[in-house]
Amino acid sequence: MTRGAVGSCHRRVLRRTLQTHPETSTGKKSEARHRIHPILCSLQILGLAYLFFEYGWPLNAWTWSCLAICGSVLMLVCLARPTRFFFLRHIVTLPFLLSLIVPLESNWIQDVHGGRTGAVISPWALRFGRDGENTELLESYLGELKPKWRHQSIRSMAFERWSDGDERVNSRSLIYSKRLEKILFRLPNRAARRQVLDCLTDSSNLLRVHQGLLLAALDAKGYPDGHDSATWWEAHSWVFVVEKSGLRAAYITHGWTDRCSSYLDRDGNEQNAARFELLASQVRAANYQFGGSWGGDRAFGEGAGYLLALKLDNLEIDQFPLTYLNEEFEGKTVVWWR
Repeated sequence: MTRGAVGSCHRRVLRRTLQTHPETSTGKKSEARHRIHPILCSLQILGLAYLFFEYGWPLNAWTWSCLAICGSVLMLVCLARPTRFFFLRHIVTLPFLLSLIVPLESNWIQDVHGGRTGAVISPWALRFGRDGENTELLESYLGELKPKWRHQSIRSMAFERWSDGDERVNSRSLIYSKRLEKILFRLPNRAARRQVLDCLTDSSNLLRVHQGLLLAALDAKGYPDGHDSATWWEAHSWVFVVEKSGLRAAYITHGWTDRCSSYLDRDGNEQNAARFELLASQVRAANYQFGGSWGGDRAFGEGAGYLLALKLDNLEIDQFPLTYLNEEFEGKTVVWWR
């Protein structure tokens, strides 16, 4: 056989081999695809799991649907064989997951009824949430508490963590505090604890902030001289009601913030800083409530302004409400600490 015939035979054999086993010519590319494909799949599965770890469980059908579709497509992509243009399949899921892990904007939300926390992720408006520090405790006294979600603060903008535009009243509620259970055990019985929690978890209650302030002072200072659990509750149970009148709420709590601020100035030294941290937080919340801003109730702020005008003997304002309130709350006082 001539040299030319041998060469022609070799070319035919090689061509037939390449047609039968095309991976022989693209072995390196195929090997790369088989390495990269499982890595992309693993990263996306971890990203999906991260969403639940970071934000909690989906709160509505829209969020569940988006994640279910994304998870189903991701499963099909991961099970498919990595062909030449395999990376195009990941375009469906990878950008979506990245937009949730590093969103254009995300906001913290808070459940003012059951003490839960959550987040809203833009631009998809996906909502996540989880039980808070005291949700189980609250429901053990009050039964099932359906969430009432409210804005809390901006969480992030793209790659930056933010803490801006935050709500400063409800977010400081005792229902989110780690000390809530200890505070409740300062009350004499289950009925008293339930009455207090009914007040703290009602977002329409205009006294809830100052009720938290009084409880925080009790936690920091202990019982006033001559009082124990039973006598303190007997003297103050009248405070723990759901009040929806801004004027009445402002009248009842007049001067409380100044009084509690004086305890911080006098007793809140470095040695007692931990005990008075919660009280300082409640003082700030009460100040914002007084102004009816940054999450404070406007009705309370208006009531406080009206009461101030009454106490200044503004002749343009009818004095009858003040006279009526003086008569209604005669003999009802708060036992303060010395």
